[in-house]
Amino acid sequence: MDDNARLNPQAIDCEDVAALPAGLHKLMLGDKLNAVIYIPSAAGRGRKISLLCLLHGAFGKDGGALSAVLAFAAQHCIAVLAPQAVGTSWDLLRGGYGPDARCIEYLLGWLVQRHTIDLERVALGGFSDGASYALSLGLRNGDLFTDIIAFSPGFVHLDDPIGQPRVFISHGSSDTILPLSCGQEAALRLSREGYVVHFEQFAGGHLVPAKIVDIALTRFLSSHP
Repeated sequence: MDDNARLNPQAIDCEDVAALPAGLHKLMLGDKLNAVIYIPSAAGRGRKISLLCLLHGAFGKDGGALSAVLAFAAQHCIAVLAPQAVGTSWDLLRGGYGPDARCIEYLLGWLVQRHTIDLERVALGGFSDGASYALSLGLRNGDLFTDIIAFSPGFVHLDDPIGQPRVFISHGSSDTILPLSCGQEAALRLSREGYVVHFEQFAGGHLVPAKIVDIALTRFLSSHP
């Protein structure tokens, strides 16, 4: 069991809890981008808003996921948090949970204390390495994340999973970076473990078509069984 994988954003202490205005924001640590945050226009009207934390792939590549997610979020009142990994990829892929898990925890807490987030609709998603990380970290924190969205994952690391989040996995049939079998095997494994899994195969390579984002986020916003 890796306790470094457990997230508790409610325990984060933020001195300044002023809400962000609607729109797209870039958080910087010095001269380095720390995260992109999108706040929908309805967030300031006392309405609970759904939240998606979206993780990029290696070297910051997202396969087109972020732009498609932001377009959907603007139409459907979803807040989006897109943190940047400390290194070229996420900490689990570099040896174990650590600074990236803590950064995600802090940013989630930072948002939850500023906005009325619907805690019944909080998703962790990602592309490529970010998808593998989202599956692995998300299943370890299934009491926090109601949904996990994995676009073209390479693997899933099951270590003392908690809760029963819904899982969405997509993969391109002609992916030459991470073959289709990676997503298929992850979906089959999680289905056998008792998770509610939706697998979406598409004609294409190592990328995230807008239509796949629409399917994934429409499911995210739907009621849980």
